[in-house]
Amino acid sequence: LFGITDYHNKVEMFLSYSLRQMARNGQSLPFCKVVDHVVGSTASTSRAWFASAPVSSDSWPPSEDDGSSMSKLFNKTDDHAALREMMRSFTEREVEPQALEHNRSETLNIPLFRKLGSGNDGLGILGLTVPEEYGGTGLPCASAVAIVHEELSYSDPAFCLSYLAHSILLANNLAVNGSDEQLARFMPGVCDGSKIGGMCMSEPNAGTDVLGMKSNAVYDPTRGGYILNGTKMWITNGTLTGKETGDLFLVYARTGTENRNRITQ
Repeated sequence: LFGITDYHNKVEMFLSYSLRQMARNGQSLPFCKVVDHVVGSTASTSRAWFASAPVSSDSWPPSEDDGSSMSKLFNKTDDHAALREMMRSFTEREVEPQALEHNRSETLNIPLFRKLGSGNDGLGILGLTVPEEYGGTGLPCASAVAIVHEELSYSDPAFCLSYLAHSILLANNLAVNGSDEQLARFMPGVCDGSKIGGMCMSEPNAGTDVLGMKSNAVYDPTRGGYILNGTKMWITNGTLTGKETGDLFLVYARTGTENRNRITQ
């Protein structure tokens, strides 16, 4: 399975070195987490190193001054390194201590979640990819997104999933596809954390098979809008307390019956 090409040899050496380093430091980390480090790291940096580095194991570990250090592999720029440091510190201080309690009770720590927003001197990452003029941080960068999710999920994957549903499935989706009026109306609350939401796609008989959805939206000219009919299930942030629903959602539905691919949100 290994050593098929020079590139594969380098990947094998990288994983082997990472595992040895963690074992030496007394760390216990699932293999999938190591792979996640590779996938979640900066593709351009890792590919550049793997493409140029010699195949010999003498090249591991990379030196700190050759421009291909482990830090550079996982942090594309100084801004990415600062973001990782901020997220790691916050996760160790705030996320880790509460994870077991809230996972056992199957509850979302709402006050902690709001600290991810821009309100009340929060971290400002709920609108990580949202343009600054709408209250976001303005980092439409896959590496930055991966860093935040990697650090949060290290201590509390469930809490991280709620963050993903809000910041990517809702906020980023709306930032890319929403009108100026919608962005001005909804984004401030989404970014500062006063509003918590997600995206509604899964259905009882379709799961996440988008083309199998039954929910539909029919335009009513007398009302000047769409009438939405259907049922959604398994929606992350669908309920915040077990009794109350979230504040804002993008809902996927069919807008026509002739073309199976006519789906909107």
